[in-house]
Amino acid sequence: ATPTDNTITNRRAHPYAFTQVGEVAVTSDKEIVAADKVSGERSIYDEELGVTLNRIVLRFSPSGELIDYLGQEGIGGTPFPYIQDVHVTAHDEIVVVSRTMNSWLVFWYDESGDPIYNTEISLDRLPVPEGEDVIPQLGAIIPDQEMRRLYLKLDYYEESYDTDTGANYGINKTVSRVYWLDLESGKYEDYVDIPKNTETASDSSFFDRETVEHLYKFVGTAPGNHLYFLSREDGKQTQLLIMNSSGRVVRRRNLQVEDEAVAYKTFSVSPKGVLVA
Repeated sequence: ATPTDNTITNRRAHPYAFTQVGEVAVTSDKEIVAADKVSGERSIYDEELGVTLNRIVLRFSPSGELIDYLGQEGIGGTPFPYIQDVHVTAHDEIVVVSRTMNSWLVFWYDESGDPIYNTEISLDRLPVPEGEDVIPQLGAIIPDQEMRRLYLKLDYYEESYDTDTGANYGINKTVSRVYWLDLESGKYEDYVDIPKNTETASDSSFFDRETVEHLYKFVGTAPGNHLYFLSREDGKQTQLLIMNSSGRVVRRRNLQVEDEAVAYKTFSVSPKGVLVA
């Protein structure tokens, strides 16, 4: 657009033909990284993973000019599988989280775009509480802001049976946890349980009260091993929970987010610990 008056502007627009833009993140130098889908002729089918590799991570200068793109091996590398998320740490290292049908893949790069680590989280080898027959569900993988560590948010479910007949009548959630994986050793170091967010349904009678549990979504990390969670409680209120890796709840805050006025929303946490929507 061209200004119609005599105002002076320092904005510049550089065109780029995105195919299917996805997750976006920003470095401390205001460089923009954005996931995109490559054209069909540049796609590669990976027989071992059983997926098509057709995603890349573009890097743009602060003024919007394309610098280069990242693939699995770094700058100009092989496309990724479907990209679930892109993160930039406090050290401007880029973390790409991809997904296949059977696993999540994490690629970690330094600020220059050179690969540091890559790891595969198989869905059939997720950590489970010792001695319990539960079904784990992986909800998110988010990097630490300061250390080369990954946090995995897991929800566990168990089958419920009627005590009289033995019939299976459903699956109930038992606990939610965040495990952290040290990329240097490749081992899960520890975990913390996420507290439950429950309330009594407002339309329940005094003698027939129904307890409703609102699940937390893991949205980001902040320096000092702080973990950020959001739980939607009703059409207008969302609870923010901040806890540290020792399990201590640091903050609880209620946010007014009126869903009926929102067409689309997504949340993230900046390297300095600011919740961004």
